Amino acid sequence: MSVFFSKVAVLEAEAGQLRTQASQHKNHVKTLERRIENLVMEVNDANEKTKQVLDDQNKLVAEKN
Repeated sequence: MSVFFSKVAVLEAEAGQLRTQASQHKNHVKTLERRIENLVMEVNDANEKTKQVLDDQNKLVAEKN
C-alpha cells in the first residue's frame, strides 16, 4: 500500500506543478494579448495620421496647380 500512496503523492505533486505552469502560461497569454491590442491601436493611429498627411499634401499640390 505504501507504494500506492507514494505514487499518488508524486502524481498529486506533479498535478500541482502543472496547474501552476498552466496559470503562469495563461497570465503570459493575457499580457501578450494586451500588448497586441496596444500595438494594433498604435498602427491604426499611425495609419490615420498618414492618411491625413497625404490628404493635406494632395490639397497643397492641388492649390499650387
